[in-house]
Amino acid sequence: MNSPIQKLHSRLSAGVDAAPLGVFRIAFGIVIVLEALHYFLPIVDSLLSPYHFHFTYPLTPWVQPWPGAGMTIHVLLLAIFGTTLALGFFYRLSAVAVTLLFTHLFLIDQMMYNNHFYLYILVGVFMILMDGHAFASLDKSLRGVFPKEQRMTVPTWTLWALRAQVVIVYFYGGIAKLNSDWLAAEPVTLWLQTASEAPLIGGLVTQEWFAYTIAWGGAGFDLVIGFLLCWRKTFVPAAILTILFHAFNASWLSIGTFPIFGICSLVLFAPPEKVRAVCEWLKARVFRSAGKTASEHIPMTASVRGAAMIVASIMVLQVLLPLRVYLHAGNPSWHECSHSFSWRMMLRHKDIGFKLDIDAETQEIIEKHGLLLAPRQQAAMAKTPHMLHRYAQAVGEAVRAEGKVPQVRATALVSLNGREYRHLVHPATNLADVENPLFGVPDWVLPLDPDMEIGNYPKTPAEKNAMFERALKRYANSVAQR
Repeated sequence: MNSPIQKLHSRLSAGVDAAPLGVFRIAFGIVIVLEALHYFLPIVDSLLSPYHFHFTYPLTPWVQPWPGAGMTIHVLLLAIFGTTLALGFFYRLSAVAVTLLFTHLFLIDQMMYNNHFYLYILVGVFMILMDGHAFASLDKSLRGVFPKEQRMTVPTWTLWALRAQVVIVYFYGGIAKLNSDWLAAEPVTLWLQTASEAPLIGGLVTQEWFAYTIAWGGAGFDLVIGFLLCWRKTFVPAAILTILFHAFNASWLSIGTFPIFGICSLVLFAPPEKVRAVCEWLKARVFRSAGKTASEHIPMTASVRGAAMIVASIMVLQVLLPLRVYLHAGNPSWHECSHSFSWRMMLRHKDIGFKLDIDAETQEIIEKHGLLLAPRQQAAMAKTPHMLHRYAQAVGEAVRAEGKVPQVRATALVSLNGREYRHLVHPATNLADVENPLFGVPDWVLPLDPDMEIGNYPKTPAEKNAMFERALKRYANSVAQR
């Protein structure tokens, strides 16, 4: 009698129709092309410029933009390989190239962090390890996108690994929404105000009950939708709900290509035989070819087992990594520790008032050493302690190279989800001389009062300035009382 583990191994190594994986490969390649041309290409001369300072990651400080026209070429290559990936042309090379090129762009600057960029890198790694070209690929036949003979199966684990990754994104996104701010419909209420002038729905979106419906409904959707998609009996209504969810988000949130990816990923959960049936219909009607489909046994070779083990390890890491956020004291949306790589999506709105407290001589050194920041970089740094520390350290190194003693302080007033403005870091701390632990909240980050009222966003510049003044006075009084 086979043990449960043997039965699971047998089931996961069995063949499953390759059509869903092939269709997903096409969609994923198209998404990569859209990101390259729509997002990365327009910022080549600004955020990707080699002439700006970049907030590299602690473990990859060597990742930098290419000089000259290198970044333009880099992005165009990403678009080209995204296209060949979609076509299944030199599939393995295309998958490797897409993953490496995209990862390089991702690692250049921490302000580029985006949950769906992180997701695309993971999917790219999976594509390298899977036979995404087993169906509807030019690698199999140069006679057309749908060749007359198609491989019928891929290992079942490949399909379930991609499904699991999508479920993890949704589920942990839902877990993250179970916090007091989100359940009080913040910052959803603020975001809905942007649609207040929209025809037909403008009056609806400003209603308090509507904001709570979106917030609680969004949390509930994320928590259960992945599991409903996995169950055949609930797949159809869950798929319809997913399409409506992503269409609504795309209409009022600037979240790039993720809604497209979310809708396209439904093919992974659809009954494989149904996906093939649709593809066969297209082949007969559009491509005028009704060729046969050849079944193929998938042996569990050493390379296949190795690929499965790597994917399984990534899955385990994806389950554990988001949990580290709960090991820190305080609000992660405030101190940002472990906020990244944890599928914490759309949880915070930070309004800022920022000034880097440095003397004129230090400012000259910053310009001399090419440590200038783009406006978007400065805005991101002002509300993210570890980025502020990273910049202060770079400025400190440049000042020391000039034989001077660095003094880098910051007045960073931040309002989280409509709270009163508070100092994010100690204004008296010389950030060029303090440490930033790789894990944990730095002691120079000031805690956020958990009892502060939320949702009080300033409506005018004068009101905002008054809130700044109150924050500065409050801090001065607290220092005087010590």
